[in-house]
Amino acid sequence: MISFIKGNTIIFVSFLLAIIVIGLYIQTKNVVEWFPHADEWFQVLFQLSIGFVVSFIFYVTQVYLPRRKSIARINQCICARIQDIVSWMNDVFVRLGKLYVIDFDEKKLTSECCMSILHSMRVDDRIQLINPSRLNLGYVDQEACYTIREWLTECVGNIELNIDKLLKYYSPYITPELMDAAERICKSTVHHNMVRMIFKMKNPPSFKGLNEDIFFKPYLHLMKELDKTRNQYL
Repeated sequence: MISFIKGNTIIFVSFLLAIIVIGLYIQTKNVVEWFPHADEWFQVLFQLSIGFVVSFIFYVTQVYLPRRKSIARINQCICARIQDIVSWMNDVFVRLGKLYVIDFDEKKLTSECCMSILHSMRVDDRIQLINPSRLNLGYVDQEACYTIREWLTECVGNIELNIDKLLKYYSPYITPELMDAAERICKSTVHHNMVRMIFKMKNPPSFKGLNEDIFFKPYLHLMKELDKTRNQYL
């Protein structure tokens, strides 16, 4: 109700005035005219008010409520898409954290944790997740698991696919904050430099010598920023 009043203040105030006019007309119908032809003028206002009330009810039931319901469904879809993207981004840290960080707690991701992961990471190490393309007659061993290079490449691909769908199907409803977060994720060092450049090398360099984390720390910040944008669609 409050959101309706804020978005349709003039219409709502006019509706209240129409109700007042109708009420006054009914109460003063048998009262002596205040001035010549007052009853005729009042009757015109009464008819206009009746027409406005009918139009108001039609607008609320046939336009406002269906549109509000449609927007609510769209917002749910946007929230779900954002959640999918955040889940893929978070899975990057969870898989690598469990592999490289002792007593890893995904609820306590810190800059130090990101740096530790980066320094320990070797692109051909394997995470504990089966790559379906390597399943061979039901026999599973360590060689069937994703390498870090493969897993991060797949994560980035799924993240960008979800971002593309978000911008393609819901562009009229995307806020500037969500648009900015999505663009910065696609242009991040993890996507652009690590996966598309370093991981394409036959013998990629080690990350152990880096004094500053230009990959995972900014990526963690982007993930948190993206997650905050969901509040705009709740």
